[in-house]
Parts: sequence; C-alpha cells; structure tokens
Amino acid sequence: MSYRRVIQIGDNLVGALYDMGISLANLGNYKEAIKIYDKALELNHDDAQIIYEKAISLNNLGKHKDAEKLVSKARDMGLNV
Repeated sequence: MSYRRVIQIGDNLVGALYDMGISLANLGNYKEAIKIYDKALELNHDDAQIIYEKAISLNNLGKHKDAEKLVSKARDMGLNV
C-alpha cells in the first residue's frame, strides 16, 4: 500500500469520525460524541471544526469553562464562530 493511500484512508477516517460525532451529538449523546471527537483529534489535532464541535458537546453537558477554552482555541486556529 502506498503512503498516499494510507494518508487518504486517514483523511477519510477523520471525516467519518467527525460525521459520527455530529450524529451522536444530534441524538443528545454528548459523552459518546466527545469520545469520537477525541479519536478524530488524535488523527488530526489541528482540525478547528472538530475542536469546536467538541466544545458544543461539552457545553451541552454543563462543562462551560472547558467549552470556552476550546472555542477560544478554535478561533485562534482561524475558525470563524
């Protein structure tokens, strides 16, 4: 398997994990969504959108300070929220 193919699979996995996290959050399963976002961030720690979505789930769980920190981080990375 070529390195390009491995990178493509990795990129697709991050996208799939992101979509799964969004689906879980939409169902109100914020704790599981956060776990999935964390897995995606292990593969791509520079994804501001995933960081932001994790912040939303944390906020919905009442973890407002943690959520605020992540929103600030996502903004610092260039996300316009």
